[in-house]
Amino acid sequence: MNLQLLAQMNTELVAASAAEWTALAGGIAGAGDQLVRGRQEVEDAWRSGTAAEAARQRATVLVTEVSAAEPPCRQIGVALQQHADTARALQVSLQQIVAAATGQGLIVNLAAGTVFAPAAVVSVFGAAAGAQLVAVYTAQLQALLAQAVALDARTAGVLGANQPR
Repeated sequence: MNLQLLAQMNTELVAASAAEWTALAGGIAGAGDQLVRGRQEVEDAWRSGTAAEAARQRATVLVTEVSAAEPPCRQIGVALQQHADTARALQVSLQQIVAAATGQGLIVNLAAGTVFAPAAVVSVFGAAAGAQLVAVYTAQLQALLAQAVALDARTAGVLGANQPR
């Protein structure tokens, strides 16, 4: 992760993926409800015998498996939506920092996460003040980058913990 990647992130695509995962979770929950009703219908209609017991056991296994699949999908959907929302807010902050720095005549390199004071800025503000401006904006960018890296780590943790097994 770097600031340029953050700036270029398509948060709408991430949000769309979140919506798909949430819809999948809803579909799985609906299928689970149907399986529970179907299992009950089998139990009501087919009360005894070896085949009836096998059908009940298989239906119980299917209900358990489907029920277990819904929460991870929902958690992935929530994590991706939070990622999209937080990344969008970070992008706004990044745009504001870059606008403020470039408004002071500084040069911002998002890929490297650096700020540079060209000679014209140093001649206007002086070396010490120019260096101070660079330090302030660099610190703001580094803090923002740390937030983006932490966001990626949190999201990756949720995605990794909720993969199908």
